[in-house]
Amino acid sequence: MFIVTKGHVLQVDFGVYIRSLGDGAIVVLKKLDKVLPQVDKEFITEVNTIGSMHHMNLVHLCSYCSKGSPRYALFLHNNNYLLYL
Repeated sequence: MFIVTKGHVLQVDFGVYIRSLGDGAIVVLKKLDKVLPQVDKEFITEVNTIGSMHHMNLVHLCSYCSKGSPRYALFLHNNNYLLYL
Protein backbone atom coordinates (compact mmCIF):
# COMPACT_ATOMS: atom_id res chain seq x y z
CA MET A 1 0.00 0.00 0.00
CA PHE A 2 1.17 3.55 -0.61
CA ILE A 3 0.15 7.05 0.33
CA VAL A 4 -0.22 9.69 -2.37
CA THR A 5 0.65 13.15 -1.08
CA LYS A 6 -1.00 16.22 -2.57
CA GLY A 7 0.87 17.71 -5.51
CA HIS A 8 3.43 14.91 -5.87
CA VAL A 9 3.58 12.38 -8.67
CA LEU A 10 4.25 8.80 -7.66
CA GLN A 11 5.44 6.22 -10.18
CA VAL A 12 3.90 2.96 -9.00
CA ASP A 13 4.74 0.76 -11.95
CA PHE A 14 6.54 1.08 -15.26
CA GLY A 15 4.48 3.64 -17.16
CA VAL A 16 1.86 4.12 -14.42
CA TYR A 17 1.79 7.38 -12.45
CA ILE A 18 -0.52 8.58 -9.68
CA ARG A 19 -1.13 12.13 -8.50
CA SER A 20 -3.39 13.65 -5.89
CA LEU A 21 -5.03 16.87 -7.03
CA GLY A 22 -5.82 19.90 -4.88
CA ASP A 23 -9.44 18.85 -4.35
CA GLY A 24 -8.37 15.42 -3.07
CA ALA A 25 -9.13 13.58 -6.30
CA ILE A 26 -6.59 10.97 -7.35
CA VAL A 27 -5.74 10.57 -11.02
CA VAL A 28 -3.87 7.70 -12.61
CA LEU A 29 -1.93 8.19 -15.84
CA LYS A 30 -0.96 5.15 -17.87
CA LYS A 31 1.74 5.83 -20.46
CA LEU A 32 2.57 3.38 -23.24
CA ASP A 33 5.94 4.28 -24.78
CA LYS A 34 6.47 1.52 -27.33
CA VAL A 35 3.52 0.91 -29.60
CA LEU A 36 3.82 -2.65 -30.90
CA PRO A 37 0.88 -4.26 -32.75
CA GLN A 38 -0.12 -6.64 -29.91
CA VAL A 39 0.40 -4.01 -27.19
CA ASP A 40 -1.59 -1.47 -29.21
CA LYS A 41 -4.49 -3.91 -29.54
CA GLU A 42 -4.44 -4.55 -25.77
CA PHE A 43 -4.35 -0.80 -25.05
CA ILE A 44 -7.37 -0.09 -27.29
CA THR A 45 -9.25 -3.04 -25.75
CA GLU A 46 -8.50 -1.78 -22.23
CA VAL A 47 -9.62 1.77 -23.06
CA ASN A 48 -12.83 0.53 -24.74
CA THR A 49 -13.65 -1.88 -21.91
CA ILE A 50 -12.99 0.47 -18.99
CA GLY A 51 -14.56 3.38 -20.86
CA SER A 52 -17.82 1.50 -21.32
CA MET A 53 -18.07 0.28 -17.71
CA HIS A 54 -19.45 2.39 -14.90
CA HIS A 55 -19.11 0.81 -11.48
CA MET A 56 -18.26 2.31 -8.11
CA ASN A 57 -15.34 -0.10 -7.62
CA LEU A 58 -13.63 0.70 -10.92
CA VAL A 59 -11.56 3.64 -12.06
CA HIS A 60 -13.30 6.07 -14.40
CA LEU A 61 -11.70 6.70 -17.79
CA CYS A 62 -11.40 10.49 -18.20
CA SER A 63 -9.44 10.73 -21.42
CA TYR A 64 -7.00 8.91 -23.66
CA CYS A 65 -4.71 9.47 -26.62
CA SER A 66 -4.43 6.59 -29.09
CA LYS A 67 -2.61 8.35 -31.93
CA GLY A 68 1.15 8.46 -32.25
CA SER A 69 3.63 7.47 -29.60
CA PRO A 70 3.50 7.50 -26.63
CA ARG A 71 -0.11 6.61 -25.92
CA TYR A 72 -1.84 7.79 -22.75
CA ALA A 73 -4.90 6.89 -20.70
CA LEU A 74 -6.06 9.10 -17.82
CA PHE A 75 -8.23 7.61 -15.08
CA LEU A 76 -9.99 9.10 -12.08
CA HIS A 77 -9.63 6.89 -9.01
CA ASN A 78 -12.46 6.44 -6.51
CA ASN A 79 -10.90 7.46 -3.19
CA ASN A 80 -13.06 5.05 -1.22
CA TYR A 81 -11.27 1.94 -2.48
CA LEU A 82 -7.74 0.61 -2.76
CA LEU A 83 -6.07 0.79 -6.15
CA TYR A 84 -4.59 -2.50 -7.37
CA LEU A 85 -2.31 -2.28 -10.38
